[in-house]
Amino acid sequence: MKIQRLLIILFYLSSHDMVKIDELCRLLEISKRTAYRDLEMLRTAGVEIDSFVGMKGGIRLSKNFNMDQLLLDKKEWRTLIFNSLCMGKFGQAKFSSEARELYRKLSTLFPEISYSNETQPRILIDMSYKFQGNELLQKLNCFEESIEKGHLIHIEYESPFCEHLSTDGYVAPYGLVNKVGYWYLVGYCYIHNIFRAYNLAYIKKDQITNLSFIRDPAFCLEDFWEKSNPR
Repeated sequence: MKIQRLLIILFYLSSHDMVKIDELCRLLEISKRTAYRDLEMLRTAGVEIDSFVGMKGGIRLSKNFNMDQLLLDKKEWRTLIFNSLCMGKFGQAKFSSEARELYRKLSTLFPEISYSNETQPRILIDMSYKFQGNELLQKLNCFEESIEKGHLIHIEYESPFCEHLSTDGYVAPYGLVNKVGYWYLVGYCYIHNIFRAYNLAYIKKDQITNLSFIRDPAFCLEDFWEKSNPR
């Protein structure tokens, strides 16, 4: 989760006068090479970071850099923490494990906010029933990996509503949607030449291929979902 890591680096620098590279590496459990690459990405994005050599050297945000628009207030922190807690409730799915790790690191960085009464969740999401067994977990991890890599997947989908909606072929995966506990894969179907939503419960077989695809930059997962009525 590179974006979350960049945010953590940014907020950590904002709350410390001088930071050693080794310190960042231990905190984020990354190599020096990755740390330097992340810092360069922040600089490219316009974040002014000063570097100092010597025993007392390190890195820090430039005094000329204004972070007012990037800083979060307590309500925004509560929202971020709540979101990471919610995403962490989806069993052992990859994105869920990453969300729990994000929450752990945020809590380490800002314990006075993370463990305060104001930021404790008032809503509980229990997804344990939907995650009994490993079949759904394997599908989620498979599709998440294919989305990240931009690789086509081959699926065998048996629609319970209409034989015409059944698919046995290649799909370009664009996103995953959870609706009231049920998971859907949204992707471009090369058999019907349309974007579709597939209920994971009816995907009988799935396999990541080595074939890559170019993602349509105009596609918006949220807009598609609002306009569609997945079966």
